Amino acid sequence: MDASQKTILVIGGAGFIGTHTVVQLLNECFKVLIINNLNNSVIEVVDQVKELVVPELSKKLQLNLGDSRNRDDLVKLFSKTKNEKGDSINASYYHIVNPSSNTIVAAEVTYSFFTNVNTITVGTQHVLDSLTTIKDTGEQCWQRKHTHPT
Repeated sequence: MDASQKTILVIGGAGFIGTHTVVQLLNECFKVLIINNLNNSVIEVVDQVKELVVPELSKKLQLNLGDSRNRDDLVKLFSKTKNEKGDSINASYYHIVNPSSNTIVAAEVTYSFFTNVNTITVGTQHVLDSLTTIKDTGEQCWQRKHTHPT
């Protein structure tokens, strides 16, 4: 599954660090959900973030007013973000530890409403083999034509 099919939740995404994170995620073609109570930020910041990315990507940003410490706000948010089957939600984290050695850690948590089970997946990557080649198509993610299986 490529980035254009994944949704990332950014808690505090209208704050200083959050907005920079949101811009980067949008530029990598992720759909981004923000939950923010606006205690230390203003709603106009989200409009400014949309202006920093191309229009196609700004459509992938959604602000949800609420507090991530409030159960009702989270239930409301997650009830809108269930997958197509409507039975689970996912949260992902991806971090580049060292760009020069291509060291990366990633984690994903999935909660199933049907089974009431959390699944946690964690992975790492470190320096690709010297014989491995990566093809660069030279096109940006929003320029690709996406086909979805029927």
